[in-house]
Amino acid sequence: MQRRSRTIWIGLGAASAALMLYAWEFSSHAIAHAAMVVLLAYAAAHDAKTRIIPNWVVASLASLRLAELGVLAVLDVRGALDASAASLAGAAAVLAVLLATAHLTERTMGSAGIGGGDMKLLGVLGFCFGWEAGLLITGLSCVLMLAHRLIPRLGKPTAGTFAFAPYIALATVAVAFLQAR
Repeated sequence: MQRRSRTIWIGLGAASAALMLYAWEFSSHAIAHAAMVVLLAYAAAHDAKTRIIPNWVVASLASLRLAELGVLAVLDVRGALDASAASLAGAAAVLAVLLATAHLTERTMGSAGIGGGDMKLLGVLGFCFGWEAGLLITGLSCVLMLAHRLIPRLGKPTAGTFAFAPYIALATVAVAFLQAR
């Protein structure tokens, strides 16, 4: 079952990446986002199997954004400064919300409720997409997870740990397509 799930996630990632490239006419922005989707699909598959999000995936996502900012700096210094500020604000906003929520959950329920890898992944997505989209990705991934885990027809609620990266990946793809419109 795990192998099939991993194949499905990688296939969905590749299909989403191809759709992004086609929809955005193979622009440099589309190529960067397609690479992000492939990395997110890998993170989702790996998290589903091991409950771990590899640090190299998070570092690769940050590197893609830094490369985008570097290219932008060559073309438009002022635009690169604005984009850099938006990226830093995105990471800060998402991490502030997650850390505050984890702290409150820890105090009231005895467990943080979110793993460190999930926090890093959402934080870097805030860095990649900015604070508004980063918070939207965070909220939407929580809604998707709750819908899947709590609605009996879609999935059985179970105690213990679960993979959150698949929900993050789906939410990110949805928000990326919304931003493109």
